Amino acid sequence: MTLSLNTHTAENIKHILIVSEVGISAIAFGLWDILISFQDEVEYIWQKQYSWVTWCYAFTRYFPVLSLITLIPLLLDSQPQLRLIKGGCEAWYTYEALVAACITSVVDAILMVRVYIMYNQNNYILVTLLVFWVFLISMTGLGISLGHHFVFTEGCLVVSAPRLLAVTWAASLALDALLFLLTMLKFLKGLWAELKRHSMVYLLVRDNTWAFALIFGVKFANAMMYLYVKTTLTGLFFNWVLIVMSSAGSHLILNVRRKSAVREIFMHSQSMQAMGDATSEGLSIPHFAHSSYFSTIISALDDITVESTSSNNEDDLEVC
Repeated sequence: MTLSLNTHTAENIKHILIVSEVGISAIAFGLWDILISFQDEVEYIWQKQYSWVTWCYAFTRYFPVLSLITLIPLLLDSQPQLRLIKGGCEAWYTYEALVAACITSVVDAILMVRVYIMYNQNNYILVTLLVFWVFLISMTGLGISLGHHFVFTEGCLVVSAPRLLAVTWAASLALDALLFLLTMLKFLKGLWAELKRHSMVYLLVRDNTWAFALIFGVKFANAMMYLYVKTTLTGLFFNWVLIVMSSAGSHLILNVRRKSAVREIFMHSQSMQAMGDATSEGLSIPHFAHSSYFSTIISALDDITVESTSSNNEDDLEVC
């Protein structure tokens, strides 16, 4: 049964202002992050061949920010008229929960693909990750259905959440922890050599590490607020959960695209130099010297194919 608490006390007004300021700051950061990376986005995302990764990028980059912008009226004046609509607060919560569920599912899927690539497309890894992902989606559905168990203010800000919500957050944190553990295991099994060569695998490990740390940290903080804080500060970190996942998910894709483009240029120049040297010495040019094997390195997330070069002087993994 949903209750509505009066917000016209000094403490509640102060808390609502804090939640509003933190929420607006998250939206501002999201817009700033879009602006500073927009040039790279155009070059490495929109000027490349479109694929499912392109649309994943667009979704993770823009959907959370646009969704939070629609919440600005709630943040600015706490929308007291919503309580006059039967089920208004529950509907608002359902909307917020659906937004969070969508972005969480997509970003976790991106992270899962990257881990799958690092383990050379191991089917056992894939099945394990898919089981956790399906479990997460089912638990997220449970969390979305709990709206009528929340306690709201007059302006539909969450004051108290049901304990059962902990299952939803635990499922999300468990998947993040598993992905982070698999990343660290891969790193500890001999990736120092990859680090020295600045390989694509090192990029995957590096980006996965900071992404997991940020996402796990903000999700954990948000879960603790919902479970143990019984004031209008409960939803303090909700907006930051969406923005952090948006920023991390989009940069995971963008960084791989940028790295692939740089290596493509480098490998192409090396191939051209080798052909020039061979031609000047009257030597024949092997077919592989100017093949796409060396000159084309595209995004790991586009084709999900990992190759290991057979060259004697280059044994780092290339993601093609």
